[in-house]
Amino acid sequence: MTIIETIQDVIPVLSTRALATIRHIKFGSSIGTAVIFSSVGGQCWATAQHVIAGAKIGDQFQVFDDGLWKPFQFRDLVHSPVPVDCSVFTIGSSYNLKTFSLEKLPNLFFGQTLVAYGFPYGHIQSTGITPFPNPFCKRGTFSGVIDTGSAGTIVMMDAIINQGFSGGPVVCWDYQEKEIRIAGIVSRAHPELGTFGSILDVSDPQNPQQIPDIVAQIYSGYTILIPPSVARDLSLQLTKFPQPITLASGSGPQDSAS
Repeated sequence: MTIIETIQDVIPVLSTRALATIRHIKFGSSIGTAVIFSSVGGQCWATAQHVIAGAKIGDQFQVFDDGLWKPFQFRDLVHSPVPVDCSVFTIGSSYNLKTFSLEKLPNLFFGQTLVAYGFPYGHIQSTGITPFPNPFCKRGTFSGVIDTGSAGTIVMMDAIINQGFSGGPVVCWDYQEKEIRIAGIVSRAHPELGTFGSILDVSDPQNPQQIPDIVAQIYSGYTILIPPSVARDLSLQLTKFPQPITLASGSGPQDSAS
């Protein structure tokens, strides 16, 4: 056996300044997570498309900030083609933050530790670290990449992610660039979920099958991540970016996202 390279696995931990880029959002009765990032034209937001399903430019959504749900409008909005589960949008003003850039994609290795951030079941932390709501975090493993065809390329994360994390960022330590980067955006749990000695195989959506599996356990499974390149490419289609009005106060501190 030849050992080609030994890489130290580093657990990425976001600073409070970086946490300010992760927001708890609500559209109608749907609650989820969004991440603010920088694009060529300015500040953008990314989330899972199913969190804001049916949203149009000019529609109102809400952001939890300073203990209140505050109304905002989609100034510009681009949904990825179905069934790719990603949406990118802008609002009328920008937050006083330096955000993550998706221009450079992260360097990942199999088995690397990933950390997902979001608001499970709409819960808000009561730690009071910052004036804005602090997301919860969950750790998992980078398992692989799958080309699904019509749904595009997806990243598989071996982790149990709760409802409400959808649209939240998953970060990694880029061992080549020596910095934290976004490795993906939470889409949804993989449909193969272990339940009492069997797994539900939905590789053919028209013909789902229960397959015996003696090692399957309830709640076992993967989480599907949207590659950051999808959000980056969607942001290039946006034409309306925030006016030069800055949101501050509970909107988060000024500094780098990493």
